[in-house]
Formats: sequence, C-alpha cells, structure tokens
Amino acid sequence: MSIDTFQMILNQMSTAIDLYPSNSLWIKAIPAVISVFNELIMFCDAREVEERLSDLEAKVEELEISNDQFIDSVNSLSYHDKYAFRNFLKSYCLETLPEVTDAMIYALIEACPASSFDGRPRAAAPTLMLN
Repeated sequence: MSIDTFQMILNQMSTAIDLYPSNSLWIKAIPAVISVFNELIMFCDAREVEERLSDLEAKVEELEISNDQFIDSVNSLSYHDKYAFRNFLKSYCLETLPEVTDAMIYALIEACPASSFDGRPRAAAPTLMLN
C-alpha cells in the first residue's frame, strides 16, 4: 500500500469519525492524531518540497530575476524580516495548500527588496507582519 493510499484512507476515517455522534473524547481525538500523522508525512515528503522549490525557482527565472540577485536580496533583509521570510518559506514548502501555492510564490518574491515585481497586489508586507 502506498503512502498516498494510506493517507486517503486515514482522511476518510477522520471524516467518518467527525460525523459520528459520540461523547467519547478518545474517539473525537482520532482526527487530531490523523492530522498530525498527515503533517509528518508531508514534512518527510522530500519530493513535494523539491517540487515547490523548483516552482519558486522557475517563477524567479520567469520574472527575469537572477538567482544571485534573489539570494543577495534575501541576505540584505533585516534580522526580523529574514526570520519572517524563513518562516514564510518553510510554510510555503510544508504547509501551504496546493490551491494557494502560486499566491505564496508571488508573495515570497515580492518580499525581496531587489525584486522589481509589480505584476500583483502587494501581499508580502501584511503576510510578513503576521509572522
């Protein structure tokens, strides 16, 4: 049985348990355990992280920002902004829903001062402030 099939079964169990009327705290805790298990699988899934990083790299190249310029831009951030950028990048790689990865890519690029990116609304500043 593949990991994807196992995750699908666990997610269906979680949904079924949520719908099952029960007063037992132990039964209601099962979806939380399944959620943690899914996060651990995602955390350990290097293939997914590599895909997301290559998507970010492709978008940086598409916007004609050199890799060196992007790296220098990240390194020139203030201590707090660099910390927030790191957390934002970690969130993008490990936690972001597939439906919003494009928006996260644009916000990550926008967060770098060297990127002269004017194609989308300014999303990075509020997002970085929330971190």
